[in-house]
Amino acid sequence: MANHQTFISYYIVLILVPFVWSSNTLTANQILSISSNLTMISPGNVFELGFFKLAGSNTKEDGERWYLGLWFYKASSKMNPLWVANRESPLYDSKGALKIYKSNLVIVNQSGNIIWSSSNAVVPSPPKTSSVVAELLSNGNFVLRYSDDNRGDSFLWESFDYPTDTLLPGSDLAKGVNRSLTSWISNNNPSTGIYSYALLSKNQEMFLLDAKSSPVYRRSFGLKTPYALGNGYYLLLLQVTYDGLLQQFSWSPTTREKTLLWRGPRDRCDLYGKICGSNSVCSLEKVDVHVFAGCTCFKGFKPRNWRGWWLRNMTEGCQRISRLNCTGNGFQVLKNVKLPDTKDAGLERSIGPKECRQRCIEDCSCTGFANVELDCFLYSSDLVDLRTLQSGQQLYIKVATSYLGKFFISS
Repeated sequence: MANHQTFISYYIVLILVPFVWSSNTLTANQILSISSNLTMISPGNVFELGFFKLAGSNTKEDGERWYLGLWFYKASSKMNPLWVANRESPLYDSKGALKIYKSNLVIVNQSGNIIWSSSNAVVPSPPKTSSVVAELLSNGNFVLRYSDDNRGDSFLWESFDYPTDTLLPGSDLAKGVNRSLTSWISNNNPSTGIYSYALLSKNQEMFLLDAKSSPVYRRSFGLKTPYALGNGYYLLLLQVTYDGLLQQFSWSPTTREKTLLWRGPRDRCDLYGKICGSNSVCSLEKVDVHVFAGCTCFKGFKPRNWRGWWLRNMTEGCQRISRLNCTGNGFQVLKNVKLPDTKDAGLERSIGPKECRQRCIEDCSCTGFANVELDCFLYSSDLVDLRTLQSGQQLYIKVATSYLGKFFISS
């Protein structure tokens, strides 16, 4: 019965409501249909929301598929959308529409059946008497709200809480309902793929994960990137690709040009735990025209598996030659490195390098420290996922003073 009512309501609107509304707002008595060829455009003409089509084979399951999505205004058709609403439930013909139904956003097919809904919209009880509207904001956030209340903390639903494969400026995975990005299954299919980018560490480090939710790549807190409008001419975005890469690119609303800034993993040293084990540093070595990934133990450490080490299987990492005492220690300084995984590290804010060092000296369980923008990270276990960089951070490894000045054990 509910589907029948939706079917009737859909066609009444089709007949009675002209396809004209404000460029970024959809009211309760309007629809956005595929056949109308209309879209919603954000203030400032940066983002555009509407239906798009992907073509496949001649079978229904992989033939013509329609999705509701968000893309850059007047972007090239070769550039995939930034957000997809019905990524798991496409329309298989051009007779679908987006509308507001019972205080939710819904996509209906030609039979009037709801194939996607923002059914998790938070509607107060009792609901307000004002009407519900959908609005595309200037930052690309598609929101559902009451017409008389546009406060950000009062949205009934927002697309920023449910990202697909791309993180837009202003969106925060640490605060969203779905705290991860998930790749497309292929370049031509936005269904959920096998790679994700998620917040795993208590210190808000982000990891690229594979199908088994195992870390593939970690973005160190020492490599922060602003997700914000730069100087008014470009936007910075993060994206997980279907083939397992994390990439950042910029977009210029003025020139409508996309520029790739970086992507990872870049090389074997970027692979989390795949080359060097704990308490060692991964670095690239060039031999003739070939580049190899090598591992180096910290001072005062030795390989856990000597045989594997000399056979260049260094995944078991290194261990201390002798137990670390509470006194008589100093620090080995590693410069220009990617800092270790902070999952077991303590964090104290607004502390400078000298005080951070003193905290580690006084704490018998501290194995090393790093100070990044007055954030003091105190490590208390094995140090994992280090590599050399051209421009990185400084890491201080606590070792007995008797080992300082001695050689490294390297591959």
